[in-house]
Amino acid sequence: MNYLAGRSLRTALNYTAAIEAFEKALETNPRSAAAHLELGLIYYQNVGTNWARAIYHFEKYLALRPKANNADLIRQDIDNCKLALAKEVPYTPGNELVRREVERLARENVDLRQQLEDLKAQLALRPATAANGGAAFSPVNPSNPNPLLPAQAASNPAVQYGQAAERPTASPASDETARST
Repeated sequence: MNYLAGRSLRTALNYTAAIEAFEKALETNPRSAAAHLELGLIYYQNVGTNWARAIYHFEKYLALRPKANNADLIRQDIDNCKLALAKEVPYTPGNELVRREVERLARENVDLRQQLEDLKAQLALRPATAANGGAAFSPVNPSNPNPLLPAQAASNPAVQYGQAAERPTASPASDETARST
């Protein structure tokens, strides 16, 4: 009787009275899965600020009817309620998980700022575009800290033909001397 009254009141958009009727239905029959579902839906869809009650009633419904056709939808509703509830929980510095995450992010921020400063310092040590004859900036190769600038490479026949630019053209005797040292 109370369950049917609750359905009528919910249809009439009188949610406060519908909640009372469904609660009375649960007093009469605590195993009424339908009453739990109706209460869960009202708290989830219509009252909107009582996510915890919606979760409670949805979970009671699923405990009573684990193989219901709408079980997957109800589980999604529970997840949505949990997300909404989590958004309403204020940040508290005393929360250990939050404190650890804030500390981790602060350390990461310090590390990233240091990396940025290091990169700026490295960039400042490199010749400016105007100083190198207008050539575009080219990264330094660690194995060759003095690379040829593009303008120099274009005018160097050794580079044009794939030979090492630093290798002087010398007689075989001087090559032998260089290898033995």
